[in-house]
Amino acid sequence: MDSLAGNQPLFKNTEVSNVVYEPYKSKKYRSIEEVDFNNCKLIPVFSEAATNKAMMKLGYQPQDLVQLSGESIDRIPGSEDIRRRIINEMEERRKNAFQKIIEERKNILAQENPPPKPSAQRLGKDYGEIIKEQQRQINVLKRTKEEHISKKNNQLKKIEESDKDAAKRIKEYRKQRNQELAERRAKQEKREKEVYEKLTQEIMQQKLAAEIQRQKFEEEAEMREQNNSLRRLKPKPWKDSLSDNSSVNSKLLQNREKIENEAREKAKQIIEKQNHAIQIAQKRKLDKMKEISTRIKEQDARLAQKQQMLEEKERESVISLINSINNKISKSENILQEQRRSMRKMLKEKHLLLEKKSEEVSQRRQRLELERLSKLNDAINHTDSVADKKRAISELRLSNYQKMNEQLREKAQSVLSQKQKIEEETKAHMSESIEKQNNAIKRSEELQKKRNEELKKRAAVDWEKRKLGSEKARMINLQRQYARQEKAEKTEQRMNQLYEERMERKEQHEIAIEKIKMMRMKMMEEVPDDTKE
Repeated sequence: MDSLAGNQPLFKNTEVSNVVYEPYKSKKYRSIEEVDFNNCKLIPVFSEAATNKAMMKLGYQPQDLVQLSGESIDRIPGSEDIRRRIINEMEERRKNAFQKIIEERKNILAQENPPPKPSAQRLGKDYGEIIKEQQRQINVLKRTKEEHISKKNNQLKKIEESDKDAAKRIKEYRKQRNQELAERRAKQEKREKEVYEKLTQEIMQQKLAAEIQRQKFEEEAEMREQNNSLRRLKPKPWKDSLSDNSSVNSKLLQNREKIENEAREKAKQIIEKQNHAIQIAQKRKLDKMKEISTRIKEQDARLAQKQQMLEEKERESVISLINSINNKISKSENILQEQRRSMRKMLKEKHLLLEKKSEEVSQRRQRLELERLSKLNDAINHTDSVADKKRAISELRLSNYQKMNEQLREKAQSVLSQKQKIEEETKAHMSESIEKQNNAIKRSEELQKKRNEELKKRAAVDWEKRKLGSEKARMINLQRQYARQEKAEKTEQRMNQLYEERMERKEQHEIAIEKIKMMRMKMMEEVPDDTKE
């Protein structure tokens, strides 16, 4: 937190640099002291030169002092904990920015307007004020220490609670991920069905429109043929009068039939071309449908593969952690067993050595006693007084017996002290080994906690990446749909234009035919009267 709240400018080259703020309006202030830290929702514009100079010196901008809005907070990616952490960091940085600007402003004002020098009369007053300030600072330091201790205790409690909630959150995250995958698959299936239904409806509509147009063309052609046949069947007065000029009439009729046949053939060609264009469009749409379905299936397969890979990686990481912890525990247990065996062997060896030493001591005692007895017997034989010799022997035996008893007591005490020392050493060694084992278990638990935290962070990052990927895919799909709609509209417009052009050509052709008929009628009317006679 301290590193984030350094002298660097706010909201630059950080993780949350893309957050959109909502300072659409500004508000004028004289200096930064007039601004309320807890209610700064508009861009502050300062008229004082000192505040502007301080902000320029520290590298801050007025936008860095504005609070976050609801929309900008909603746009921050990640979980609630990550959002809270980001928001708290940004608020602390904003607070530090306010404090630094205020301090720098004071320094600038002090440099521009230095305080007056103290006089001899005010020295006493200043000394009393200094003592009061020192006492006040001491009280402030005590309060800050107490607050710091309470904050540390609260942080430790929060860390314990977060460690307990970690496993629950991981389980919930896995459940949510499985639910999201199921929902995505269901949505994709629905979209495929909807797209298929829309395309089938469009194809049916185009077919119906083509059939309606074909029927209209056929009806119009039939009506024209009927009209032409009726015109031919009508009696005309000028035919009787022009019986001699049959060659001219036959030529005109032949030309008329040719023109009508050509018009019919052109209409048939137009209908065939339209049907061919409709069939091509239908084939293209079906091909696009197939491509879309194949792409969707490929995307589903890729997503499933990615999910399987991620799950396998997570399982492998968890299994590796568990195996490493189990290996460490087994190693520590083996070490303890080996240490216990070695201690038992040492104790047995020491016990055997003590027994050997005790046997050697007893043998030496027997030898010494025999030697002394032999010496005493020799001395008794040489002496004349048997009573004195017996007394001396008894006294020597008593003294030797007392000395031997004292030596045995001392040796027994030394053996007991050695045994006690060995037992104490074994107890200390066992306690040290148990402490080492407990430390190893604590380290393994800490490693598990760290690993869980890393998994949480990775899960948040993966969630953000998936969210961004889904948004990008959604945008791409919408763009493609829009492009397809544009293409379809353009094709429809082109077809309508072609249809209109063809209809205009038909009308022009009909007008030309009518003009030819009128010309022919005029020519027939202008025939000389000799033929009539």
